[in-house]
Amino acid sequence: MKKLLLVAVAGLFFIANSNAQIQREMPQHQRIKSDSSHHFQKGKMMQDLNLTEDQKTQLKSMREQMKQQHSAIQNDASLTADQKKEKMKSLRQSQMQKMNAILTPDQQAKMRAFREQRGKNQRMQKGHQMMNDQLGLTTDQKNQMKALHESMQQQRNAIQNDAGLSADQKKEKMKALHKDQMGKVNAILTPDQQAKMKAFRQQRMQNRKMHNNQNKMKQPQQS
Repeated sequence: MKKLLLVAVAGLFFIANSNAQIQREMPQHQRIKSDSSHHFQKGKMMQDLNLTEDQKTQLKSMREQMKQQHSAIQNDASLTADQKKEKMKSLRQSQMQKMNAILTPDQQAKMRAFREQRGKNQRMQKGHQMMNDQLGLTTDQKNQMKALHESMQQQRNAIQNDAGLSADQKKEKMKALHKDQMGKVNAILTPDQQAKMKAFRQQRMQNRKMHNNQNKMKQPQQS
């Protein structure tokens, strides 16, 4: 039964990531690293959803149908890359609607929260990689930064999954963790690298603000 649940939920992640697969092919070593880094979160989400037997069966059937449709789009030689992207977007939206019809409102909320956090973690990982490339780190610095990043990710997960903490308490602990990690990062970097990192982070904040504003402008059109 656990295998059935794993298959069903894996389908949900496949839906969420289908557009990204069209846009780019991630190197194999990065895919393996990404899968392993989210293994704990996936297991936690499966427990939190608390699916019924009927829900598991419906999600498994939905996944199989979606996989067939996904393959049909990918293998359609008459479609351009942009057309495949649009069809994949429509497929994802359709599947998300079907999934929401299967899940309860509480389960839907948990799924959204998990996907939002997963997206944040992915963006953070991508940002770290981009920043490291621009900083011109030495091999020793890369190793130290990698160890620091992995340690921070574990601590972030521990805070977020601590049911004994309120939302405000989690926010404060995250703030303290970030401050502590920034101090450790600065101890690894040279003054010139610190300046580059500061400029990079400021640019990312501006991009994020612009992205959020664009999303706000789109919301009235979707409602």
